[in-house]
Amino acid sequence: MLRYLLILVAVTSSASADPAACETASADLAKLRATNEAAFSKALANKKLSPIKPAMRFRPNAGPPRKAGTIFSDGPKGKTARYLALESYPGCHERTYELVIDRAKRVFVVTRAPREVGKASISSCGCAPYDQGCGANPGLAQMQAELPPGASYGGKVSIPYDATTIFENFTGTYPNGTACPAEQFVP
Repeated sequence: MLRYLLILVAVTSSASADPAACETASADLAKLRATNEAAFSKALANKKLSPIKPAMRFRPNAGPPRKAGTIFSDGPKGKTARYLALESYPGCHERTYELVIDRAKRVFVVTRAPREVGKASISSCGCAPYDQGCGANPGLAQMQAELPPGASYGGKVSIPYDATTIFENFTGTYPNGTACPAEQFVP
């Protein structure tokens, strides 16, 4: 028995995007994101946590990954650094982690826990983000964060904060009227 799957895609783009509408949408999106980030920063401050941006290392297919939460030293003699092993995952791309530190110099891996206080839909001009994937069997990868001197690992922390849920749609057309490549247009 043959089975067919019919997928209908509604394309909301026109032959060209209005540059003024693109600018307005971009400004609205930036304002919403800034408001959400301000609420998140306030929630961190209330927990007496400060964001840190340590140097990160990506280790794809580097043999068995280290256990998440392990602190280890690595680097050339005389220039060793202390690293925190983050969770391993199947993949070939780097992942982004948010890390924070408290006054006792404990580093935490952040999980954002937004509480929806509203919804907004924005039509952005241009193309949706595009990822080609990794292939058939990418193997295990791991991100590792260089720790500040004297820091220890405090675990994971969930940060609740008020946020507007943003639904970003892409027009599939740049302001100059150029269409996105077919593989990048995901309405």
